[in-house]
Amino acid sequence: MESLSLDEGKGHDALLLQDFARVLAIPLRDSCDLMDVIGWRLQAQL
Repeated sequence: MESLSLDEGKGHDALLLQDFARVLAIPLRDSCDLMDVIGWRLQAQL
């Protein structure tokens, strides 16, 4: 019984880390999009 609960806990931790990584990736992706737009506008001004 203990090994089953440990395996479930490890799976739960992996899912939690995966969700956390997704949450962190959203602002990173959005900031990259913002930097692209700023770069395009700066090049248009040149």
